[in-house]
Amino acid sequence: MLAAPFLGRDGRVLAVLAGSADLFQDDFILENARRRQPGSSYLQMFDSRGRVLIHPDPARFMKPLELSGPQDLFDRAIKGFEGSGERINTAGVQAISSLKRLQAIDGILVASLSISEALAPIERLRDYLKVAVAGVVALSLFLTWLISHRLADNLEDVTRQIRTLGDLPSGSRIIRIKGDDEVSDLARSFNDMIGRLEAHEARLTLAKAETDEELGITKHVLNRLVEPGLRDLPPGFHMETLQTQRINGDACTYHQGLPGVHSGLICDATGHGLTAGVSTLPTVQTFLSMAGRDLPLETIYLEINAKLRQMLPSGRFVCLLLVRLDVRHGSISVLNAGLPDASLLPAHGSARKLKSHNLPAGVLDAPGVPVVEHIAVSEGDRFFAFTDGLQDLLGNRIDALLARETASAPFSASRRSIQEALAQGSWDQEQQDDVSWALWEIPALDPPEIMAPLRPAARFPGPLHTAFSVELAMHPRQHSIPSVLPDCLRLVGSQGLPAEAAQTLAVALTEALGNAVDHGLLRLDTRLKEEGFMAYDAARQAGLEAAPAHAIHFRIALRSDAQNRIREVAVDVEDPGPGFDWRAWQNRSAHGQRGRGLRILQSIALDLGFNEAGNAIHFTLPCG
Repeated sequence: MLAAPFLGRDGRVLAVLAGSADLFQDDFILENARRRQPGSSYLQMFDSRGRVLIHPDPARFMKPLELSGPQDLFDRAIKGFEGSGERINTAGVQAISSLKRLQAIDGILVASLSISEALAPIERLRDYLKVAVAGVVALSLFLTWLISHRLADNLEDVTRQIRTLGDLPSGSRIIRIKGDDEVSDLARSFNDMIGRLEAHEARLTLAKAETDEELGITKHVLNRLVEPGLRDLPPGFHMETLQTQRINGDACTYHQGLPGVHSGLICDATGHGLTAGVSTLPTVQTFLSMAGRDLPLETIYLEINAKLRQMLPSGRFVCLLLVRLDVRHGSISVLNAGLPDASLLPAHGSARKLKSHNLPAGVLDAPGVPVVEHIAVSEGDRFFAFTDGLQDLLGNRIDALLARETASAPFSASRRSIQEALAQGSWDQEQQDDVSWALWEIPALDPPEIMAPLRPAARFPGPLHTAFSVELAMHPRQHSIPSVLPDCLRLVGSQGLPAEAAQTLAVALTEALGNAVDHGLLRLDTRLKEEGFMAYDAARQAGLEAAPAHAIHFRIALRSDAQNRIREVAVDVEDPGPGFDWRAWQNRSAHGQRGRGLRILQSIALDLGFNEAGNAIHFTLPCG
């Protein structure tokens, strides 16, 4: 039975709707319960006590439920569960059941459907999806093939054009692609990049041309500076620079000063190109200018340092080596400032290394007192110096080369061995840096051209008059002979003294002033030279420091003929010493080491005389 009241607005019962159903009579629920749905679906109902109220099988009416256990879905529904779940029915079929508790009666309505039937639509959908996916994949592959084929053709075209771009002239290196896709975008971007690169290449080409021109000018100027000196190298002297394509700052040059005095420079500036060239030029210029005045190596080094500090920015400097060989006195002086060790290779004995004791020029404003090594040399000794470019090429083979070749081989063979080793080193590895090197062989001391008489057979027969005269006072503690002599020679040279006569005057003044300082002022014993040049030089330096501040006076007079042509040079030199027994010297037939300077004066002067005390000398030199 079913009853439902109808209430009015005031809550009173207006009517009651009542109805009944005979469970054993045909009606909607029973009819649907007894009639199975399509497939295996069906409806059933049971109460809270587990009695079957409706079932497709009438034999199951009012029978207890057949439960599989306390976790059975129907047992859970009796206990209050409402919803859906899976269970195995009495026929052993796994089904999905949805349960709904009826509020009006004590009943639980169940709709069941086998899982296979429930999943049938999904399986059909899966089949449909497989077919659809297969179709989509096939379509995608086709479209991918079509697009990629088109792109591949364009890419192959782009690749083919790129391979041939290098053969095309500048300005026509353009990739042409038909269509409007990613490859065409790539081609346009590539063309833009090529355009920028060609513009940059044009600027670089112009800059390189300008740089090459500037480097060429710098090399030309540098070669014009060093080549005259290198052309004047005497026999037994070799200096050269092996240059790379660019300027690396290496240079070497030579200057012939007074007879028997040889000066050389090897330098290596930091940096490359114009920077190195700008550093090298003032170095070479200063050396040639000051070596021409026969100034001490210390003075030349300090002047180069001051000039570089004035011209160059911080961090730029020049490593250099200055060498002065005085054949007349049998000595060599070396100032090494930052170059590899030079070597003095005696004809007999072991080699001596001449290390760098000075900072490279241009590092400090005040580099301190320069260190110069003075070494006595003999005929056949050799001097070898180089820049670090030679070390880069030969490495540790330098010492072996010098020990094997230079000590005993003829000079030409030793020079050729070094050149061949450098050529082999350049063959083994690319020459990255310039290489400058020098090999000097000490010639015979007291060369014949110095000792040979330079005067004519007779004096000028006509009358002469004094055309120019100068008298000077030299303080040996403040000024050395090499620092004073060049200014004196320029002074008399400006008055018309011929160059050959000026060289003769330089030799004579050097010997006369040297005797005045060493034996007149310092009273040094000539026998000290028998102990070696270094001992004599040490005694000379000590004497200068302790000597009184007395001056050496000398006078130079130029005598001319009626046509104002200089024919003679008269020289007077006086020292503050007690003098010497010049009569005994004139009467000696053999003098040994003693009186060497006087013998040179005697060989080149028209006359040679002394005052009574022997502390003043007079001589006259011919001028052609």
